[in-house]
Amino acid sequence: VAAVNESTSRMPTCIGTSYATARELFKIANHYQQRALEYFLLDGWATEHTRIMQELSQMYRAILFWEDDTKRIGAMLSRRLRLLSPLVDLLNPKVYVAFFRQMTYELAEV
Repeated sequence: VAAVNESTSRMPTCIGTSYATARELFKIANHYQQRALEYFLLDGWATEHTRIMQELSQMYRAILFWEDDTKRIGAMLSRRLRLLSPLVDLLNPKVYVAFFRQMTYELAEV
């Protein structure tokens, strides 16, 4: 049982079975997320904009599974910080309580 748990604890978090596949899926998803951000601006679409930014952060988190290079891992973690940090400063924590908690937790995770 320990051997089974050990092998399944590092299962991929996406449909890709290799770094190359996961990277291509990441690129496609990133392209469409960036297009969505062009429409769902923070001013007027705060909820949708925040969700998209959180999804982008989670995409970076998922691709980290495949990455071996420590410099690239550091860059991806830094990118996650740059995505979410401004939102924590801009969103009103009294109005967006759930988002504020989720993002501060995710920033602490990074």
